[in-house]
Amino acid sequence: MGRRSGLLGALSSMAKAADKQARAAQRHEIFLANAHLRTVREEARDERERKREEARLERERTRDAIERGKAEKLAYLSEMNDKATDQTEDIQTFLEEIDTILAYTLEVDDFFDMGELRQVVNHPKFKSKYQKAEPRPAKLEPAQEPLLSLPKEPGFWSRLFGGTKVFKSEVARLQDLHEAAVKQWRAEIAELPGLEAENLKAWEQREREREDRLAADRKEYDCECQQREIECQAANAEIDETIGKLRIGRADIVERYFTIVLDRSKYPEGLKPISRISFNEMTRELHVDLTAATPEIIPNVAEYRYQKAKDQIVSKSLPQKEIKSRYENFIASIALRTVHEICEADREGI
Repeated sequence: MGRRSGLLGALSSMAKAADKQARAAQRHEIFLANAHLRTVREEARDERERKREEARLERERTRDAIERGKAEKLAYLSEMNDKATDQTEDIQTFLEEIDTILAYTLEVDDFFDMGELRQVVNHPKFKSKYQKAEPRPAKLEPAQEPLLSLPKEPGFWSRLFGGTKVFKSEVARLQDLHEAAVKQWRAEIAELPGLEAENLKAWEQREREREDRLAADRKEYDCECQQREIECQAANAEIDETIGKLRIGRADIVERYFTIVLDRSKYPEGLKPISRISFNEMTRELHVDLTAATPEIIPNVAEYRYQKAKDQIVSKSLPQKEIKSRYENFIASIALRTVHEICEADREGI
């Protein structure tokens, strides 16, 4: 029972996702259709605006010969007639959508392939902060050997006044300093191999730790990939099981499948019926109850006209007989369309 509930839950989620996608696609298609109609109307309006602008410029060029009052009146009349034409086009577009409800579905394949719900695992690229190795320690370069720099020997007058003694004393001091520096330098040179060995040992320890952490990250990544594979296989197995139950006519699966089919059906906004489906496994009969829009959905206006005498736009009513006939055709179209969609979607002969 738990597995069945899970299956129905998953199927319900798939239905919701499919319904959401269908509604989005329907809104997009209606948006495109309306956008096209708006574009056509806007182009017509732009053309009329262009002509009105040309007329206005012509009136300006010939204002000495044409009375301004008469020209403005003509422009006003043209504007009101254009407005009435635009309103009429909107009504006629909606009526055309109602009249073509049945024809629309003939251009669409209503079959819903549940196999498309099967999943494919897309693993993320493996990443770890331990992937990049630390460079091997460079060889330590010895410092340059200290050089002995002696002062310039004293000249004649400096030697005459005791400069030689001072010079020798300074040379002796500098030689002692140089000897101590050389001794220190040689000691540092002797320590270089040991320092290099310590650096290499420390580097090797860090690299071992890095590789261990990298291996741990890789193991965790592999486990996650394996889990994704298991979940994907389980989900696909459940989908295959659902498809199998659909083929043998399991009532709950059949009802859900054809509910998805009808929910995916695209109608103009406000015209889509509400459907309720039931299936009898014994008689293998599918019952569909449709709740359609009320007759008020049919506009009672045939067209709009501008009446010059009343200076207003008036509507011409659509005859009640035509409203009734169009609504009856609307209901019949919905019924025939539903039968067509169900039959076309039933590839398995349920």
